Amino acid sequence: MEHRAAIRPSRKAASRLPVAEYALALELLGDLGALESEAAVLGRLMEVCQLVCSPRRISCWHEGRPGPALAALLPPAADAPDLPSLEARSRGELRGAGLVVPIRHLGERLGLLLIEEVLFPEHLLDYLGTARFIAGIGGLAIANLRTSASLRESRSALEAASHKLQAALGPVPESERDIVRVCSYCKDVHDDDRWVRIERYLYDRVPLLLSHGICPTCFQKHFGDGD
Repeated sequence: MEHRAAIRPSRKAASRLPVAEYALALELLGDLGALESEAAVLGRLMEVCQLVCSPRRISCWHEGRPGPALAALLPPAADAPDLPSLEARSRGELRGAGLVVPIRHLGERLGLLLIEEVLFPEHLLDYLGTARFIAGIGGLAIANLRTSASLRESRSALEAASHKLQAALGPVPESERDIVRVCSYCKDVHDDDRWVRIERYLYDRVPLLLSHGICPTCFQKHFGDGD
């Protein structure tokens, strides 16, 4: 999404309600872990910044995976500001009476907040510190969502591979009648009242093609040194 317009209170009215707004902002931040999508996390960050900074407008860009492109979170407004430079998106900066705040986690850039015209520009550095803290929590929430999604994908792939292997190997013997009988001498396998070569037995069940060779011990036993 990009650009969410909001009507902010007057400076006099805003100065009377800081405690209530900060309490609500902290409550909203505390619920980030319950959100189920990155877009929802970014939307929540915009709500919190709106409460804390009371800006004229907040813009939010989402940096998806894979690829470095920043996608707008909402259709841009007609007077939308230009996307900050790559350097500003990486380190953040003051911009007039507003802020450019990157959303990142462990060095990975995940998104960007552009906060325009805060209510008290004389405290811009304080706003910047608070906005960076908020963005840091948001970055952690987004990283957790991505980690959870990756773990789900890995678990699904592992379960699929396990099911495929179990189907190939057949059921695990559960009783004596399921135990495979192998001849002690020729190693043929007893299968449905007949004896078959172990190669045929395995191929009928896996299927698995076997190749033959001779190990060094057997070579020595049957052929000697070749002299």
